[in-house]
Amino acid sequence: MNSSGVWIHGSPDDVSSNNFTSNFVDGKPIYYYINETGLESKNFTNAGQIILVNCNNTVIENLDLSHSTVGILLYACKNNTVSGNTLNNNTFCGIYLVLSYNNTISGNFVNNSGLLFGISISYSGNNTIRNNSAYNNDVGIFMVECENNNVSGNIINNNRIHGIYLNGCNNSRFSRNTVNNNSKSGFYISNCHSNTFTNNTANNNNEYGIYLGSRPVFGWGIIGGCVNNKIRNTSVNSNGINGIYLISSNYTTISGNIVNNNTNYGIYLFDKCNNNNITENTVQNNNQIGIVIEGNCDNNLIYLNNFSRNEENARDDGNSNYWDNINIGNYWWDYTDIDTNDDGIGDTAYNIPGTAGSQDNFPIWWDAPVLYIAEPTMGQKFGSIAPACNISIVEGLGEYFWCEFLEIEKIINLTKLNGVANDNITGLIDQDQWKTLSNGNITIRFYCNDSRGYIVYIDVNVIKSVITDGGGDGNGDDSSKSDVFDTTIVMVIGLIVIAVAAFLVIGRTYVSRKGGIRKDTSNIKEYIKQREEIVEDDIILSKEKHFCLVHKGPIEGYNFICPTCGAYYCIRCVEAIKELENACWSCGKPLDPSLPTKTLEEEYDIKPIKDNDFK
Repeated sequence: MNSSGVWIHGSPDDVSSNNFTSNFVDGKPIYYYINETGLESKNFTNAGQIILVNCNNTVIENLDLSHSTVGILLYACKNNTVSGNTLNNNTFCGIYLVLSYNNTISGNFVNNSGLLFGISISYSGNNTIRNNSAYNNDVGIFMVECENNNVSGNIINNNRIHGIYLNGCNNSRFSRNTVNNNSKSGFYISNCHSNTFTNNTANNNNEYGIYLGSRPVFGWGIIGGCVNNKIRNTSVNSNGINGIYLISSNYTTISGNIVNNNTNYGIYLFDKCNNNNITENTVQNNNQIGIVIEGNCDNNLIYLNNFSRNEENARDDGNSNYWDNINIGNYWWDYTDIDTNDDGIGDTAYNIPGTAGSQDNFPIWWDAPVLYIAEPTMGQKFGSIAPACNISIVEGLGEYFWCEFLEIEKIINLTKLNGVANDNITGLIDQDQWKTLSNGNITIRFYCNDSRGYIVYIDVNVIKSVITDGGGDGNGDDSSKSDVFDTTIVMVIGLIVIAVAAFLVIGRTYVSRKGGIRKDTSNIKEYIKQREEIVEDDIILSKEKHFCLVHKGPIEGYNFICPTCGAYYCIRCVEAIKELENACWSCGKPLDPSLPTKTLEEEYDIKPIKDNDFK
């Protein structure tokens, strides 16, 4: 027999009564064993076909069993191993198991079966089918009425109908299989219950990546259905009709799958699909709709999925389906509202198109904080003193604030925020970095992020204009008398100039600890003593609480910040100090860089003050 062989069919008694001797296929012997145990390679020398009936503990490996009806047939066999064989161009199928249990079929090449299947398993259980390749068959792996099988790591591509076909198979596990480029479905699953499909790949099939449910029978309509199956962590992409298609299937778990770029729908539930749980899937870029429910489908729960960039993300034409679990719903890339309190849930519901009128009441949404820049303003002009910033978070909760001069691209002013609504950031931008910048237009980029890493930034363009005594390049030191005032300070001084002038003309001053300005030409010593009593805790309190360093209390109205160290002063106190000596009580640097500092001890010939000078 050339390109033929033996095919057996019937009851165990029928097939056990056959007797084959001295038969050949393609010039190689056909081995037909009944009721044998422990067969091995020496029992299959130069085999053309192997048929075992009620044989146990046999090893069939590394043989070329091509061009027959069936390469290897196991009928009512247990505990056998079939591995590393090449079974190509057989008429019906490469490997065929019937009523067989606890067998291992691994590492075989089963391609180009003429009429039927690469590997066929019927009425069998507890078998392991792993790491086989099955190409260009009608069906790569065909399983009917099987229980508790483990099918893993197989490559089942380019078959003429389905990659893996299951009918009436229960309690089995399918993992790490690749079922791509098949003419109909990657997985075709009908009338199967309590199976688990995990970490498989079902891409580029002409119809469905995974078909799960009932099947049409001529004259009977649609019969069967699937219950309690799990499809997890599987790639179901670029299939010709739908990615995952459920019909009359109940209590299915579809979770953690990637379902992208399918021609019609990513996930489709049709005709009495009830009580299914669809969660944690990524459903993106499907040409029509991400997920569709229609045809009397009830009580399905859909949450924690990512629906993005589908032509339409979802449609619900079923009844009483739920798009959130009362605590959290799904991510919708076209959601248009905001998340004001940064709890990760949008402030309003997401409406699901379709006749059911469904809503996702807790849509997943998280947006970056929204900043309002009060200072500096666009186009504002500054001299040698770095710009002050006054920035509010008007929406969301910030975690960190920072900024940079784009000209030097160095992060500055990194600040841990309080994570509360309407947080505010004030202070001077890094003075040392400001000094390094040349005159001209400068872009300051202000950043803020939230706890999930969403970042917002706003660019503010300011102008640096510093004039040096020698007409240099604009980077003169901060003590130049010709430096241009920080325009912000000029504006503040302008508002209070009348009040300041009123008390300055009365005479010399010293500063009261209680926040006022007292005019008394005889109290220079007390002024100096008060200045020298400033301790580190006073300086820290001034900077952290924004208290005036002089009168050590809250500041009413406008404040002044030392451009060098950041100490805070009220306007009344700072103007008095600038009039007397123009030196910061914290760092001793000029409060107004355009004016000289004075030394009161030298000007008034006052010796170092001791405590008993005031007794």
